[in-house]
Amino acid sequence: NFHPYKSFEGYGILANEGAYEIVLNSDDPRFGGFGLIDDTQTHFTQEDANHTAIGKGWLQLYLPSRCTVVLRKK
Repeated sequence: NFHPYKSFEGYGILANEGAYEIVLNSDDPRFGGFGLIDDTQTHFTQEDANHTAIGKGWLQLYLPSRCTVVLRKK
């Protein structure tokens, strides 16, 4: 989310079904951020009947403004 001031809560990203972990969070205080994202949290996709057949689900993420989050599937 590179918006200059607007954060997004519950932002949906279509991804392969499964569990995801954060590998990079630019909002981490180590990088000068505010630490608004919990790096220890595992994110799970939410089933969507329209995408189940292709193995996709929705990740619902909090994306603070001016931040980058990189996830990898566990």
